[in-house]
Amino acid sequence: TALPSNFTLTKLVGFPPPPAPEPVCNVDFAALFSGDKILFDTNRAVIKSESFPLLDRLGEGLASCEGARIEVGGHTDSQGAASYNLQLSEARARSVVEYYVGKGIDTVNLSAKGYGETLPIATNANRAGRAQNRRIEFKILSDG
Repeated sequence: TALPSNFTLTKLVGFPPPPAPEPVCNVDFAALFSGDKILFDTNRAVIKSESFPLLDRLGEGLASCEGARIEVGGHTDSQGAASYNLQLSEARARSVVEYYVGKGIDTVNLSAKGYGETLPIATNANRAGRAQNRRIEFKILSDG
């Protein structure tokens, strides 16, 4: 049919936006911990051997995240000097990364960071809370 004289016809062709890329790493590291903790010798960055099965389970997650940048974060309770706790948490996070280097896992995108006592998840006023605050966490920084 004819358009009124004050109208014009323009054809617009649209394309749907491209689908979002699939994430390189969709591992739930918190779930892989399954309530377990990476244990260290007291006041040291030496990983206790009973933590090796947990580290191996987490390593399987790391292996499926090729190209993703992942941070291994070390945390402490508030007992002792803050500067010491920061150094200890950093050393423990580095020990975890070094464990994976020894296992042949590509660690080029794996970084270690110590947070010391700055990010508690529980109270430091009692033994149970302090135990929760002493931890290692894996955080996906980017999917690469």
